[in-house]
Amino acid sequence: MTTYGLRSIRFTVCFTAAALLLCAANASAQTTLRWKFKTGQVFEQTITQEIKTSVAVGEKNMEVAVSQVIDATFTIGNVDDKGVADVTQEMKRIRMKLTGMMNGELDSDSAEAPSGPVASLAPAIKSMAKAKFQMKMTPLGEIKEVELSKDAVEGLKSLPNAGQLSNMLSKEGLAEMVKKGAHPMPGGPVKVGDSWTTNMEVGVGAVGKMASQTKLTYAGPEKVGDKPLERINLEVTAKLEKAAAKPAEKAPAQAVPDVTITDQKSQGKLYFDNVAGCLDHSELTQDLTLQVAVAGQKFNQKTQTSTKLQFKPAAAAKK
Repeated sequence: MTTYGLRSIRFTVCFTAAALLLCAANASAQTTLRWKFKTGQVFEQTITQEIKTSVAVGEKNMEVAVSQVIDATFTIGNVDDKGVADVTQEMKRIRMKLTGMMNGELDSDSAEAPSGPVASLAPAIKSMAKAKFQMKMTPLGEIKEVELSKDAVEGLKSLPNAGQLSNMLSKEGLAEMVKKGAHPMPGGPVKVGDSWTTNMEVGVGAVGKMASQTKLTYAGPEKVGDKPLERINLEVTAKLEKAAAKPAEKAPAQAVPDVTITDQKSQGKLYFDNVAGCLDHSELTQDLTLQVAVAGQKFNQKTQTSTKLQFKPAAAAKK
């Protein structure tokens, strides 16, 4: 073998070894994800949600779609020496539209009284559009010490059938929902493929409790437009915990549905700006199929929910 041949082999071996070492280094590279609060920061949030529900009873299929857009501000107050911030989330506007089996539109900014099925929701929506949430938020994104304004509590309590959800809609119940609804970052650095979970539980009246677990998986850096962001994949799993059966002598006046989750899937992603130290945007799609038995009848209910969240500095949001 010629000297040139030996050099070529050595170069190839060295290049391959270097490439393998580089891949291994990249695979084990770790990132620490943290919120970086600054007093006086103001962010604008826009939550867009589309919910499509179909109910099959016998040969009939009934469909309804709900579209809603929620605008809010997120203002940073005092930040202590541990990076924990006083945060005020203030609702600004809520819009809702129903199509399909039921039709109607509602805008909290409109002076015109809504008609149709959404009319009964108007008092709650109008009140919620004035709501404020005072909270403390850690650099991990954990929400603590939530205080709700009167508008938030009274708004939700004025929803139709709110009495069946009294525990969830209590001041304590709402505060717990706000805390559990966040997706905090892990305590230590993460590498691609690392996962962590968050859990949330919501009472659904006499039916029982709906428990959901969100699995967050770090997928690594990703450029969106000209902005370097950190991508986190989302997967939500729901579980229905049925309420214990009551003695016959204490049976409710209305029949309690027997609900079973027969199929579910979800897919989503969250983009975190680790340079700015804040959320950028997220999107999540959930499909849930339920079998409901009540008063001797059975039917299937399919719901697809698409939720998108935009989180921008107030100045940038107005451009």
